[in-house]
Amino acid sequence: RPSADQAEVKRMYVHPDVRRRGFGQAILDALETKGWDLGYKALHKDTSARHPPAQRFHAKNGYAETGREKRGRSTLILCEKQL
Repeated sequence: RPSADQAEVKRMYVHPDVRRRGFGQAILDALETKGWDLGYKALHKDTSARHPPAQRFHAKNGYAETGREKRGRSTLILCEKQL
């Protein structure tokens, strides 16, 4: 989990009516830039194992899987990216 030099992106969501138009990418780019500007060395993010589009989005943006965690009936894929 995040430490003093690591931040966590808690939630990202783009409404289905406007997906695939670059909004998610713009949001993530802005968050990464802000994290860098604030001095963070890494960002942590998670997604559901049941959401392959989000998994592909994370991988495309350089987030590496660091583990998995069960939460209720869901499995979360934990990811990290060095800034």
